[in-house]
Amino acid sequence: MAAVLLIGSDRTYRENLASTLRARGHSVMVADWCRLPSADWNARMSAVEIAVFDVTQIDDVSRSQLCRICQCPRQDGFPVLVLCYSRAYRGPRFELDIERLGARFVYAE
Repeated sequence: MAAVLLIGSDRTYRENLASTLRARGHSVMVADWCRLPSADWNARMSAVEIAVFDVTQIDDVSRSQLCRICQCPRQDGFPVLVLCYSRAYRGPRFELDIERLGARFVYAE
């Protein structure tokens, strides 16, 4: 199964999603987007196949981290698949801005 990195500010939502993914056999790492490790960033990200990023309360710091994640290669050289979700509707321009960074975007409840 895939190695998944969950990044978001809502701990309860993040932990529930992590539990669901683990129950389906995925290896899951969880991080608050404010506390992503900076040391050995590429080494840590090379093991990740999918990054799931909560952009409900995105700011400049988390946007720069999202850009960084979208540019990280996996061990096989392909980029990490980045899926962003938001629980608040922000319109089509927001969706397009996220997808221009290289991520996919969905709304979640």
